[in-house]
Amino acid sequence: MKEYLLGVIGENLRRAELLTLRIPSPLPSAELSGVAQRCSDRLRECVAVLRSIQEDPDLGNPDYTGVHLRILRRVIRSLFEVEVYALPAMARFTDDERFLTRLLFQLHQEINYPLPPPIAACFASDYYWSYPEMNVVYVPLAESEMILHLPDLVHEMGHILIHNLLDARITVFRDHYERCRQIVDQHYRRQLADRRTSGGPQDYLRLEAHFRQQWLDKWLQEIVCDVFAVFVLGPPFVWAHCHLAAKLCKHIFWFSHDQVTTHPADDARMKAMLASLRLSGFEDEAKAVDEQWQQLVKILGHKKDVDYHLAYPDDLIEAIAVEIHQGTSALGCCMRSKEVTSKDDDSSVVGLLTNAWNAFWQNPKDYSKWEEKQMQIWRKRGSR
Repeated sequence: MKEYLLGVIGENLRRAELLTLRIPSPLPSAELSGVAQRCSDRLRECVAVLRSIQEDPDLGNPDYTGVHLRILRRVIRSLFEVEVYALPAMARFTDDERFLTRLLFQLHQEINYPLPPPIAACFASDYYWSYPEMNVVYVPLAESEMILHLPDLVHEMGHILIHNLLDARITVFRDHYERCRQIVDQHYRRQLADRRTSGGPQDYLRLEAHFRQQWLDKWLQEIVCDVFAVFVLGPPFVWAHCHLAAKLCKHIFWFSHDQVTTHPADDARMKAMLASLRLSGFEDEAKAVDEQWQQLVKILGHKKDVDYHLAYPDDLIEAIAVEIHQGTSALGCCMRSKEVTSKDDDSSVVGLLTNAWNAFWQNPKDYSKWEEKQMQIWRKRGSR
């Protein structure tokens, strides 16, 4: 086994060297400096661990073989993440990606985001997603020419925020996020305690324990990213969610009674967003979105499962929205309100997102022409 482990170490030392050589030098754009530094640091750490195992006098000792293999597997995974998620974004940094990265930088300034701005990569395999370790947001190929879904960039910035909760710059937000976890935990513990003494169907004990774990493991993070985006962007993010659900959602009320799901139901997410709009003073806008949402539900013919309210209790969702409203404000982000929106100008990215949705609803048929013209203006502005 020792010989095999030495072979694995040698293979991955060479891979780390090859990956290091693939970090562009000089960088094609200054925006890549943060990601390049993260890659360099990660690769150096991997090499140091590989060398330490290679030189460990206990290498080959059966008592330590399992430990060495587990460490090697973590290092190999770390190298894989650099190679698959970060380096391609730098290697192919196109004009489209440069443009979106500059939009992200401007958004970062406008909403007063407390962490370094991420870069954009236009080769998402599944809508928008992010790789917080390297501060990269992945978007579909044509998004650099379109506007209506760009609010989802801020949802991904929310994921990066949550990934970095231990960062001293966002301690105040971490406190509110942890409070949300307590709210979830306390809600379901009360439910479980009541269920044990009520004499009802005991199968609901397993069901509510399942929902509690789903919230703590997956759903809470998604809801928090949603409401964070609403608090700093306002209605454009909510309209974007409604638009996406209309086009792609398989079932607005879907959830599983026993399987793990990565995202909460789209209706539950909308409920959190509407609560957040109202907290921000956008009562009329919340009413307009809700009317459109209810019409969409009716047209699609989707129905709630009888246990839907157990998975997504209204009071729980609203409590989370209130807590993150306080956390986002305490973080020092620019909180969206009607007063703030009234001061937008043509050079504001948040204003662009608002204007795009206003233009869409004013004239849906000719919106694409308006959008094309706006993106031409913004691209010219960015190339100066």
